[in-house]
Amino acid sequence: MHDVHGVAELPGMPVPNVDPTARANVTVPEYFASYEAHFDLPVERPVTVLEVTPLGEANDAPLLVGTTAGDWETRSVVNATGTWDTPFLPFYPGVNTFKGPQFHTANYPGPEFFRGLRGVVVGGGASAVQSIGELAGIASEIVWTTRREPVWRTGEFNPDAGREAVALVEDRVRQGCPRGRWSASPA
Repeated sequence: MHDVHGVAELPGMPVPNVDPTARANVTVPEYFASYEAHFDLPVERPVTVLEVTPLGEANDAPLLVGTTAGDWETRSVVNATGTWDTPFLPFYPGVNTFKGPQFHTANYPGPEFFRGLRGVVVGGGASAVQSIGELAGIASEIVWTTRREPVWRTGEFNPDAGREAVALVEDRVRQGCPRGRWSASPA
């Protein structure tokens, strides 16, 4: 939890005091579940979103969200894909013959598992960087792989900066560029 840096804190209910060495992939989902229960949030599970369609031309037009559990009309959509519950493990050539363990952050066993071992950390997000920090000095070797050079933020990351980052991604998608998540299909 000491590496989460408050990113999991939800409005109206601070993260409880927890052991800073506790695993975030256990503690954060427990906190989210208690938040959901405390505020009696109307959560539907499991649901797959099939499409989101604007119901008008204006920027503030409502949206129709078509799902496997029915349709909802709303003014906003939050992409909260549940990475701890449904981890994405990409296909890569040789995956069927690879004999070593492979972990997503959802089932990462902690740094002690890697004591004296060589490891590869894949990805350029916060979880990858936090994993590298945990493994440094414990694993005998760490190789970090990313699709491109990491882009390090030097300024404050506030709501305006977050909106700017989302706008950049949306612009790339409109231009037909990849969304930034690497995936491949088995050959």
